[in-house]
Amino acid sequence: MKKLLKLKFVLASLFFVFISCENEDFSDADYSILPPDNVSAHFVITQDNTGTVTITPQGDGALKFDVNPGNGDDVVTGLNPGSSSQHVYDEGSYNVGVKAYGYNNLVNETNVPLEVTFRAPENLQVNLVKDALKLTVSATAEYATYFTVDFGNGQDPVDLQKDQEVSFTYDNSGDYDIKVTALSGGNATTVYEETVSMSAPTFLPVAFESFDKSTLISFGGASHEIIDNPDATGLNTSAKVVKVVKNAGEVWAGSVLQLTEPIDIDILDQVTMKVWSPKAGTKITFKLENVDDGSINSGELTVETKTAQAWEEVSWDFSGIDKTPEFRKLVFFFELGTVGAGGDDWTFYIDDVNQKANITEPQVKSPKPNVHPDNAISLFSDHFTNITLSEVNPNWGQTTVVETVKLDGDSMWKLTNLNYSGLVTNYDPGTNVSGMEYVHFDYWTIDASKLGLKLVNTTGPEGAEKESLVFTDGITKGQWVSVDIPLSQYTTVMSAITQLVWDGTAGTIWIDNLYFYKSPGSEPTNAAPTPTTAVENVVASIYGEAYPDKAVGLAEVNPNWGQTTVLEEVTIDGNKAWKYTALNFSGIVTNYDPGTDLSAATTVHFDYWTPNASKLGLKLVNTTGPEGDEKESIVFKDNLTKGQWVSVDIPLSDYTTVMSAITQILWDTEGGSDTVYIDNLYFYEDTPDTGAPAPTTAVENVVASIYGEAYPDKAVGLAEVNPNWGQTTVLEEVTIDGNKAWKYTALNFSGIVTNYDPGTDLSAATTVHFDYWTPNASKLGLKLVNTTGPEGDEKESIVFKDNLTKGQWVSVDIPLSDYTTVMSAITQILWDTEGGSDTVYIDNLYFYKN
Repeated sequence: MKKLLKLKFVLASLFFVFISCENEDFSDADYSILPPDNVSAHFVITQDNTGTVTITPQGDGALKFDVNPGNGDDVVTGLNPGSSSQHVYDEGSYNVGVKAYGYNNLVNETNVPLEVTFRAPENLQVNLVKDALKLTVSATAEYATYFTVDFGNGQDPVDLQKDQEVSFTYDNSGDYDIKVTALSGGNATTVYEETVSMSAPTFLPVAFESFDKSTLISFGGASHEIIDNPDATGLNTSAKVVKVVKNAGEVWAGSVLQLTEPIDIDILDQVTMKVWSPKAGTKITFKLENVDDGSINSGELTVETKTAQAWEEVSWDFSGIDKTPEFRKLVFFFELGTVGAGGDDWTFYIDDVNQKANITEPQVKSPKPNVHPDNAISLFSDHFTNITLSEVNPNWGQTTVVETVKLDGDSMWKLTNLNYSGLVTNYDPGTNVSGMEYVHFDYWTIDASKLGLKLVNTTGPEGAEKESLVFTDGITKGQWVSVDIPLSQYTTVMSAITQLVWDGTAGTIWIDNLYFYKSPGSEPTNAAPTPTTAVENVVASIYGEAYPDKAVGLAEVNPNWGQTTVLEEVTIDGNKAWKYTALNFSGIVTNYDPGTDLSAATTVHFDYWTPNASKLGLKLVNTTGPEGDEKESIVFKDNLTKGQWVSVDIPLSDYTTVMSAITQILWDTEGGSDTVYIDNLYFYEDTPDTGAPAPTTAVENVVASIYGEAYPDKAVGLAEVNPNWGQTTVLEEVTIDGNKAWKYTALNFSGIVTNYDPGTDLSAATTVHFDYWTPNASKLGLKLVNTTGPEGDEKESIVFKDNLTKGQWVSVDIPLSDYTTVMSAITQILWDTEGGSDTVYIDNLYFYKN
């Protein structure tokens, strides 16, 4: 009503105006009310691919609007001019209905076309993570709703949601075309493509979880497939195993696993495999083959399963094979020699092909340190006086177990299940190692793969200066390894070391000789030790003041043969010595005609002192001798001790040079920057100081005494001793500490004849006994001969003792069952060294019964 009154008032006013304008013509004026005009809508579409559209209706003369969004949403009614509604659309074409209301409820409506398109994803970033044959994909992109991944494996792409990842494990190594598509929610996409090289080198251990299937091949009727573990209990709970079926085919049907590189069986010489067999006693044959030539192989080894329908681990021992060829193929057969029949009785499962060592712990003790005690601070070593440690392997949450064990009288730490292990020197005031240059330790392991040593100063400042860790460069397995880490590699303040921490992988490792040290001084301050060899045993003194009566006149010392070496004679604490500087090699000439006869000597002695040399060799040359090894040979001493005088005695049996005319003696370091002091260079005959031990065999058990004073009533009269059968051997009887013994010099072989008719009946004996002492022999054989017996093995046979102990009397008892000779008439007994330059003392040669 109010609007109508207002309208009447306006019309009246206009009428008044019109009648007041006498000169205007209003005959064509239209005074009707019209509906809204120019009805439309304004769209604002967000650019984030959400499909959100803001709709603002428009129209001239419109007082209200209704909007039908056209996407299925409800109609929005009563929108005032300038107001909007918001709706979410999928990508596509729509008609938006707009109804405009004017005066007198006059209406105008229209459909406004709306086109919703999504923008293509932008800044697509794809992350590909390779783990052997497993590829894991994740991706990000602006405006992407999700992704698809084509792994290039011939299968359909898989969906990848935002902030997620997908993985695939390939069967074989190879190049695969990866395609990642970012989807916008509409038609617009962005694509990333990359060719990825997937590789799973086949190294032991092989567990078949992520495994290059092309490296496992079956042949001869055998078949295999990788499946889920059908019996994930007991010894083997892994997810994947290999199912092997021996079908009807060849008796040699089997499988071969080809490694990427040759198998290393120097230390890890046992091959192991987990096996599930339907029956106990299944024979599994294994061999190693060369990848190019199957005739080059290890030979076949066979083991049998011990259980039925359960997992067990079997192993094959390759410690005795020739390890020089390269083997990359591991070939195995179930029931080799029998034709398979398939089915449950011929179905086997295998898993976890691996290696282990036959020797699982050190067999020899660690090397002796080559550092003078004055230059070391030792924490753990039998060769030094150690500082007192407050704690070893304190409970800091580690898995490591530490125990002190002994080998050949030497103490060492055995660390089992090593992840980390600490030791505490002391917390107040700590141990000052700031004057040292290196930290040293020796380790032995077969299964550790990582080892580091952390040095901690808990009293020092926070941060890098408080503690730091250095790892060794790789791990060498199956032998003692000496590690010297420069302290310059640590950032720890060295003035108060309170803790040392081992850091490694779970395994077992032996540690010895843990100490800090510094380089020695540049020259000795005391003289070389005075030699203790009896003068009568010295054959020739080349340099030194101890044996003037045995001195050899030298023709040349350090002659110019192109060496860098500088030689001078210096006096140290009143004693003369040779000082070799910049030593690479240096010669000594005794004389060239006739040379110096050292054939009576067994050993060469010298003393050295060096601040820096690691290796020193002594070469002996006979320029008058034949060509080849017999003319010259060299023996090196490694791991030289630095900063103190060291006495060296080398058996001349270590040389191949003919000793009857030595003309040149040479030093060699295989370097050129070392300094070495030398004193007391001489050759001598090493002899026993005491007689052989008295035999303990009861006299009634002795069948025949060939040589010795213990059993005179059982002595055998000998027809010949060392008869001339072409040997080089010289035999003499000597008295040692009141006891007689045979001394064999230049022994290659030597005979003893009991008698030829009827021979000596030893058939009642079970064992032959003798005592030996040698300064240089490595091998000694005793042959028993029955010249009256049949031809062949029954006539004569020999038994050798290897790795002879030098420098002490050793008692030997050989069972006569080791011989094939007929014992009823022994006529000859022979010694044999398979050499010709050894010295051996013999006593107490007799036969007895147990």
